[in-house]
Amino acid sequence: MRNAVALLTLGLAACATPGDIYSSEVDLSETSAKPLAEISQCLQLRWAEAPLTTPDGKTAFPMKNGYGQTLGLLTLTPADGGTLVELRKTGQLMIGGQNWRNCL
Repeated sequence: MRNAVALLTLGLAACATPGDIYSSEVDLSETSAKPLAEISQCLQLRWAEAPLTTPDGKTAFPMKNGYGQTLGLLTLTPADGGTLVELRKTGQLMIGGQNWRNCL
């Protein structure tokens, strides 16, 4: 029974949409001196995906696994001559060692 609950929980977490993740709390927040356009272009080249726009006008990049499941969301906001980068994630996404940090 415990295994069935664990599998159901894992399956539901894997079905998260960017909107679901955006409504969750921020797990990590960093400020970069680079302008938003430069970070956005770097992320587009790394992930070969155009960004989304959130309802409040932020630039957002879904972070997907090899199966196309959304596991996290990076949001970019202009901030004091640089960019505020916020990471929201599901329980399956590891923060450390992510290649997105190279774009900051």
